[in-house]
Amino acid sequence: WMTENLMTTNYANGDPINVHNFHQNQGNFNSPSYYNLFTSNVGYGYVYNGYAVLDGRNVCPSGWHVPSGQEYEDLFLIFGSKTHDLPYGNNSNFHQDEYTPSGAALKDDLNWGGNDNETNYSHMSVFPTGYTWYMNGNNTSPGGITSQGLEAILWTTSEGGNSWQNNLAVTLFYNHTKAIFDLVGKSELRSVRCKKD
Repeated sequence: WMTENLMTTNYANGDPINVHNFHQNQGNFNSPSYYNLFTSNVGYGYVYNGYAVLDGRNVCPSGWHVPSGQEYEDLFLIFGSKTHDLPYGNNSNFHQDEYTPSGAALKDDLNWGGNDNETNYSHMSVFPTGYTWYMNGNNTSPGGITSQGLEAILWTTSEGGNSWQNNLAVTLFYNHTKAIFDLVGKSELRSVRCKKD
């Protein structure tokens, strides 16, 4: 597994990835894109939407790939066990599985507030990057970063729930040792970790 977030502007074949266009309505934005959200945070990488993550040209370098939900689950079970298997709201097609203390094993031990919920046993050093949100109803600009220092959200290539719209993502929390699977809309921008083929 890579020990830092992906930070590339090109697919593995050399094609450029489009810069995210905040002037296009987010709900209809279904083209692959990335954004340099964390300009002042070294090591946080860039954020990518779910369409870029699923693009066959591969956002990861040659010889690497974005992990599936199953690959993340295999990783979680090295450092913990499944502690909850709960239906996700009214969506009976998706369960929000939790793995404890797997989240602690993935988090770097310097940037999460030092509250003993991070051990970095995996040496993956996941940073609490947070995520972007939209400032107005037209979704024309990034409103900023929310939950920075509190959460990390990493894409998988596994679709979930309404698969045409959502991907599974992994979420880690500053105040808990768990890692969970969550549903994130493919038009959203989140971080990526790569895994060797």
